[in-house]
Amino acid sequence: MVPCTYAIFPFALLAIVSLSWAQTRLTAGNISLADQIYDFTREYRCRLLAHKSAVLKNKDHHLLVIDGGFGKFKLNYNNEDVEVLDLNGYTFAFDLSHDFTTPDLEPLWQIKKSISSPRPPVVNHFGMFMDKEQNSIYVHNGHYYNALSWNESSYFTPKAQIPPWDIWKFDVGSKLWEDVSESTLGHGLVNRTFAGGSTSVTKLNKSFWIGGIIDPTTGSNTPTDTYQPTSQMLVYNHTGGQVKSEEYYGPPRTQGYWHGSLSHIPVGSKDGFLLSLMSQKQNLGHTYPDTDLNDYGGELGKSVTLENIQLYNVETGEWIAQEAAWVNSEPIPRTRFCTALFHDETDNIWDLWIHGGQRLDDREEGIREIYVLSMPSFTWTKLDTTLPDQNLIRSHTCHAVGGQLLIAGGYPPGRVVPRNATCDPELVKVLQITADGPSWVPKYSTNTIYRTPKAILNTIGGRRSPIDGWASTALEEAFAYSSRSGPNIGAVVGGTLGAVVGVVLLVGSVCIIKKRRKRRIPSPPSPIPGPPSPIPGQPGLILSQQGPIPSQQGSIPSQQGPIPSQQGPIPSQRGPIPSQQSPIEMDSYRREELPATGTNVA
Repeated sequence: MVPCTYAIFPFALLAIVSLSWAQTRLTAGNISLADQIYDFTREYRCRLLAHKSAVLKNKDHHLLVIDGGFGKFKLNYNNEDVEVLDLNGYTFAFDLSHDFTTPDLEPLWQIKKSISSPRPPVVNHFGMFMDKEQNSIYVHNGHYYNALSWNESSYFTPKAQIPPWDIWKFDVGSKLWEDVSESTLGHGLVNRTFAGGSTSVTKLNKSFWIGGIIDPTTGSNTPTDTYQPTSQMLVYNHTGGQVKSEEYYGPPRTQGYWHGSLSHIPVGSKDGFLLSLMSQKQNLGHTYPDTDLNDYGGELGKSVTLENIQLYNVETGEWIAQEAAWVNSEPIPRTRFCTALFHDETDNIWDLWIHGGQRLDDREEGIREIYVLSMPSFTWTKLDTTLPDQNLIRSHTCHAVGGQLLIAGGYPPGRVVPRNATCDPELVKVLQITADGPSWVPKYSTNTIYRTPKAILNTIGGRRSPIDGWASTALEEAFAYSSRSGPNIGAVVGGTLGAVVGVVLLVGSVCIIKKRRKRRIPSPPSPIPGPPSPIPGQPGLILSQQGPIPSQQGSIPSQQGPIPSQQGPIPSQRGPIPSQQSPIEMDSYRREELPATGTNVA
């Protein structure tokens, strides 16, 4: 393990400019290294996407740490205001221990990675872990972005030089990167994938990564015109420095998943549950052609419904499919969204907020609607926000901090990554959440407390179990155990009394919806044929160059009304919606002023 030290620069990485004052767009290849002074200070930052972030909190610090991805920077170059497209070679942090206004936010520190090798990876859609002490982040997996314009970056890695799966540790105290791959037991049996879901369970000092796909940008010997879904589940033990590859599945076991999120719910007396929300799936045991390779329109697949919630019992290793309900408004399947888990300690409700992303059936359309999955009732509620167009972003990250949803980075939705997207002065946005609902504010505040909005309480009507029953006794007992500490009885009783008024009105509508549901169960599309190549004992995986892999905005929403429900299943439309994803330009590149639009995927 050889530590790598990098100088602390005043935030230089990607720069871009708003259309109102920037006329020229350049790639990093047009600018000498000495002139690449752009970074994530207010002066230079513009857009960032496909990155990862983590909130680290202990007695020494409370930080939002960001790494990787790509985007645009602002720069005055040769006396002209220009936009620069570049990969993000910085690891940087914002201080969450103090209040701040979001447009004026400056990084607490930033570390620029070395251009020469060996260096920490500069990748997109990767995984980020943190250890029990929350003094370090760990970066692994991800793909080496090769889209035109961005492949002119000094951090670009040609396909022949893409390394096997590796894991790097960054210490926020020393500001040092360290390659811990060789010292990690089992690292040679893991294949690099991207667009999986990841989370850390600090209580156990373990981290998890699920799903992801293999494609031309994940390995030196992977096929150049196909992709392969996986069902791998990596379990990383920070204490022992060991990684194990297990099987992830969201029933049925024949599917591989990618682009989604993974959250840990610390309920019960033991290790709690992981909750997976993935967006796309495809049959395992096959490779699939990029049928529109000239535009990089691959990564086809089927959409994943938000009606069946996949949970993993951390103690037993069992996967569970729990059915969720919704009233009036079915949560829209989406890709490239983010999620954050809140806990209302007064009412003892766990709320998983899903934000942003873009539709799978129309890649040009983003999603304004915010949905919240409340547990233990497992009920979806749609919420209004102020400034609804601010929800129209994708490939961002988000975190629950007190009573605030912090949004980091993001890009306008679309089939491609347009070069002419305007700069966003707020790299970090704040959605303030109160009992009256969510609203965008230009300020972050410390010591806020989360309360479940009244619209959600009206929807669940005091219920503390799923409408269609529990899928697992262990899951039921875990939430029941966590409830014994005593939720706010007044709030529960008040919600229940309110439910009595509305339940009679709801009975008829539920029955009508149930009948309609039986008439609209579409058949799934046929899978794209491909030559199966399973690994013995792992039917969902195939071999790649790095070893076996075991078999993440349209109309403005209306405010959710107080429609409590305690009877019968609340249906949602089932069935996959074919998914198509953004293309990467494959035509020749010329170093000149770039056109107003691009065809790059993220």
